[in-house]
Amino acid sequence: MALNRVDYRWLIPGAVTLEVLAQTYGFYWQLPVLSSIVFLLAGMSVAVLPMLPRSIPPNRAGHPTLQWIIYGALALVLLYALWRSSQLFAASPLDFRQADMLPVLKTMAQRLLSGEAIYAPIQEIWGGMQPIYLPAMWLPYLPAVALDLDIRWISVIAILGALTIIFFNGLRKNSTSTFWQLLGLLPVGLLIFYIFGLYSTLITLSEEPVVVFYYVLLAWAVYRKWPLATGLAMALCLLSRYSLAFWVPMYLVYLFLYRSRREAYRTAGAMAAALLVLLTVGGAWSQLFFFLGLQDLYLAELLDDSKSWSFIAQIEKNPGLIKLLPYESIALWHRLLLIGSVLIPILSFYLFKRFRPDINTRFFGLCSLKLSLVYFYNMLTIPYSYLFYPSTFLSLFILFAVFSEKISPEERNFLSR
Repeated sequence: MALNRVDYRWLIPGAVTLEVLAQTYGFYWQLPVLSSIVFLLAGMSVAVLPMLPRSIPPNRAGHPTLQWIIYGALALVLLYALWRSSQLFAASPLDFRQADMLPVLKTMAQRLLSGEAIYAPIQEIWGGMQPIYLPAMWLPYLPAVALDLDIRWISVIAILGALTIIFFNGLRKNSTSTFWQLLGLLPVGLLIFYIFGLYSTLITLSEEPVVVFYYVLLAWAVYRKWPLATGLAMALCLLSRYSLAFWVPMYLVYLFLYRSRREAYRTAGAMAAALLVLLTVGGAWSQLFFFLGLQDLYLAELLDDSKSWSFIAQIEKNPGLIKLLPYESIALWHRLLLIGSVLIPILSFYLFKRFRPDINTRFFGLCSLKLSLVYFYNMLTIPYSYLFYPSTFLSLFILFAVFSEKISPEERNFLSR
């Protein structure tokens, strides 16, 4: 006889909405401590809820009218983003004195096209700034530089590309829960209005939209079980941010032991090939030891008393738990960030192995990735506001993916036990 199970999935739209509000509007409303705590708890909920056993839904097609409403909403978002971006770029030209990230990335792309030394100090920026960006951070800007366009249009394309993946993955022909996806428009709308209408630094000043796209691409590949695309996306993420560095080996072990050795080999091979190509094209082989030493340089800067006032200001006005401790604990906090980043994927794998018969394993890849990002970003030592968007966009992907498909025969048998 089938057991009665509570379907916890209906909590996910609320958790994602709270996560979006806590990451963005909560700090805009000057609620830093409450927002940081809510951001942590909501992110953890998104990482856990899809794994819980659920009730058996009927296999029926989603309502076509609701699906067209969601497609229409996506079209409006695209048009709004393009319109606002043109206004924002006209009103705020690139200036390294305001934020140097994008000017540095633009210079690196220009140097590749002109055959110059990519990682030589840039004399035009702060009298000789050393480029520190991995290849996957600046290579996407090559088309804009070659066409003499504002490179921030690449950022817009990255955000809109991520949203398109989220929507079209979630609204497949066999989608069964379109009503819950319709509720997902609330956090999407809140996030897009904040990014393009209220606090536009993600688009106008930062390089993080490219990272957002990489993580959504990785989520899509993991969810659809595409090994080559998963390997490519892993490489792109690794050569942009370090936040999933310890999740990758755990996930490859998971593939090897519980899915398919062939899938594990293909994923690892694609990742290795992509890393080789990106490092070669980006001329970064000679910089590997420099990249590995950035953590020590970063920590030394954090401990510089003459700069602590600016770091404290960033801590107070952005997400992250470090604001709950005195700044003097920052070295210890940094060590906890690294230690936990190693342990969280291991813990995820142990819990999967321990409770595998009693959980919904379909979302282990996405949920373990989300849990790793929740820990990493909430433990950041200097939590710049733009750094948190990849984790939030991953939550949007999970929200739409959870309600995107008919229940499989295997899962129906599992739920009927």
